Amino acid sequence: MKSVLSALGVSLVVLCGCASTPTSTPAASPALASATAEAPAPTSETAEEAAPEGPTQTAAEAWAERAVRAEVPTAVRPSDGTNADPLAIGDAMEAGPTTTVVVTPARQLRPKTVRDLEEAHQLAQKMETFDEAMKKLTVRLGKPNWVENGRKNVWVVRDSTHCYRLVLEADGSIETEKVVADEVRMLSALSQQNLCTGVVVNGVPGLKH
Repeated sequence: MKSVLSALGVSLVVLCGCASTPTSTPAASPALASATAEAPAPTSETAEEAAPEGPTQTAAEAWAERAVRAEVPTAVRPSDGTNADPLAIGDAMEAGPTTTVVVTPARQLRPKTVRDLEEAHQLAQKMETFDEAMKKLTVRLGKPNWVENGRKNVWVVRDSTHCYRLVLEADGSIETEKVVADEVRMLSALSQQNLCTGVVVNGVPGLKH
């Protein structure tokens, strides 16, 4: 009987000892603790970068913006004072190229008729070059009444109401025409020529003196 009680007492002691033993908590991993300590706290800049971006501009909106910018008028300023000064504009036009005319003295001209011009025209048309045509016309009609810019030659026959012209151009082309006596032709905005005498008047009277 005593042995049974002794064995029962030992069992109770063992059970009590197990119940009183404290439960241990597993320690955190050293690597995990180190990573937690090194992770920086989020800053305001990081928060802004992480924030979602606003809606992007559509292609239609971009096109509309470019169209509005293109329609805005741009002020244009004159590069110099000539754009605003009519007298200065006149000076620029007068300084432009003009026609140079060399008139043959009357005593050096050969008498000729309209028929002479027509026949000379027919002969010169058969020539292939300017020099050949010029030689043929000079033999038939004599010197031209005037020469323009050193190459355009003009022979003229006048009557009381008209003048008949035979013109040899610098490229070798030939033409005849009938014009009213003392008719003028504009060579440029500020230059005109009398078609029967060849005289050129440059400038517009009263524009600027």
